[in-house]
Amino acid sequence: MEHNRIVTARAALIAFSLLVALSLQNTAQAVTALIVAIGDSNVAGRYVSSSENYTAKLERALRAKGYDVRVANEGINVDTTAGVLSRIDSAIPKSTRLAIVWVRINDLRAGVSPAKVEFGRQEIAHRLRARGDQGLAAWTATRACFSTAASDRG
Repeated sequence: MEHNRIVTARAALIAFSLLVALSLQNTAQAVTALIVAIGDSNVAGRYVSSSENYTAKLERALRAKGYDVRVANEGINVDTTAGVLSRIDSAIPKSTRLAIVWVRINDLRAGVSPAKVEFGRQEIAHRLRARGDQGLAAWTATRACFSTAASDRG
């Protein structure tokens, strides 16, 4: 049951990512759009091959629709909001058009309060916006994607 919820959360993220990426694509521009996904094992692709992880599937789906994109995987298994904050500048180049940030569950498993996790996620979004990258959009996975899995732990 929990696996189905995780798959549903992943599908929602893929759908949302596609919508955002499609809205960012400038067809008049001949430059490959860079999308960077950063976060925990949901991004890294723990237990799946590199050709079947989230970023590989997203890139294939966008290319199949005719979009010239590259989706970089900056996921690290067991990553946290603090981990993402510590490497955000090195992991997300200035040329990035869309940053997808996916962290939360490992913080909660480590006993970090939901309020502190949300503060960290907001700080990640703030840091990306403050960089002033032209055309960069940042999106963090919503609390709803993770609330069911977190509550299943008891």
